[in-house]
Amino acid sequence: MTILSESKAYLRWAAGLRESLRTVRPLDYPHEQILMRIDSRKQLSRLRACAKEPETVEWIHANVVPGTAFFDVGANVGAYSLVAAAAAKGECTVFAFEPSFATFAALSENIALNGRGDVITPLHVALGRETAIRDFRYSSMVPGAAPHNLQGSTPGYTDAWPLTRTSLQTISYRLDELVTRFGLPYPEVLKIDVDGGEISVLSGAEGCLADRRLRTVLVEVNEELYPDGELHALLGTFGFTETDRHRERRADVPDHQYNSVFFR
Repeated sequence: MTILSESKAYLRWAAGLRESLRTVRPLDYPHEQILMRIDSRKQLSRLRACAKEPETVEWIHANVVPGTAFFDVGANVGAYSLVAAAAAKGECTVFAFEPSFATFAALSENIALNGRGDVITPLHVALGRETAIRDFRYSSMVPGAAPHNLQGSTPGYTDAWPLTRTSLQTISYRLDELVTRFGLPYPEVLKIDVDGGEISVLSGAEGCLADRRLRTVLVEVNEELYPDGELHALLGTFGFTETDRHRERRADVPDHQYNSVFFR
């Protein structure tokens, strides 16, 4: 056997081993079996999404009912999109936004794995205050990783996200333009978790925020990035009032970071 043929044989063996190690595990959702593909430690940690954010699950249960249009901005591998589909017995419409290429692949596979392709539409785009091609910087390229950062969306972008980090160009849409251009339903329930870019997303969604069909918003707040209450003030201009806030059940989550629930 030549060195070349030995090398090819090894590569086939290694590829086969990697495929054989891929596994599927259930999400910690007690009401229905939701399966998740596991290819990384980050994905493994996502299996505890319900235990980490029980209030988020309760909010979804209370508000995503049959017929609801739910937008999950920063969907990651899709845990909460799949919870929403289960909560509404498959009779809602979910749009799951995820710009990371590796995580988007995992999101799409999880949707297919659970037979929810008729309920959840995965969209491989970022959302921001303008429609443009932007630099998207990765903290890691493994599926399920976070945080990442979209150019111009987060205070301190240049200093906090050095050029040594992997970056790729990606398309960023204003949510208002995306809804209009592609004829999407207006969101009625909106979840935003985009690693500090929440105000940028909201600034590009003023038409959706003004529309009375939008009933409630759950958004991650980082007071270190927005110490003057800009996010609350922005939502307040559209009649939204904070009704609850809660922190993720993780020891490494700082006090200045929490999920905030708004209604009007």
